[in-house]
Amino acid sequence: MYSRITYLIIIFAGLFLSSCSAPEPKYDFDKSVDFSSYKTFTRKEAETKAAAGKAESPILNMKFSEAIDSVIAGKGYIHDSENPDFVVTYVSSVEFLPNYGTTNFEKWQGAWSKSETSVLVTKGVIVIDIIDAHTGKLIWRGWDTELVGELHRNIPEKIRNVVSTILENFPARGK
Repeated sequence: MYSRITYLIIIFAGLFLSSCSAPEPKYDFDKSVDFSSYKTFTRKEAETKAAAGKAESPILNMKFSEAIDSVIAGKGYIHDSENPDFVVTYVSSVEFLPNYGTTNFEKWQGAWSKSETSVLVTKGVIVIDIIDAHTGKLIWRGWDTELVGELHRNIPEKIRNVVSTILENFPARGK
């Protein structure tokens, strides 16, 4: 009986730990493409449309653009608007939602009180496309929905981390 309980504990612990791991970004690419031939890139401004009742954020789009340019250049590619080998474009949808789920119970002068605070959380998705500039063919696509969490002051760092995670699977120049 003892060994059966031990096995159950190990199985439940494994299931619990596997559910705690961060989801990996998704990506797909054209396996017939030789990415080592690409050296230069440009970025096409995102064509975003705000959903009904939601405001578009040009500043947020600028932060996505800067992060994408920085990560792609960090992989050894050269930004060249005149003669690019590939074009990077993206679509993002970010929503700021109030979350009223935080509840604290405090004992104050012999009575329990309930305080509820609201925080803003972000929810969204980003899709990054890499398109061959000469053929117009989609050669690589990455996406992630990890733009979810409590809103904090360092939004550019969060955006850069998500973009870096998505583009982690995009080949570096010459590979």
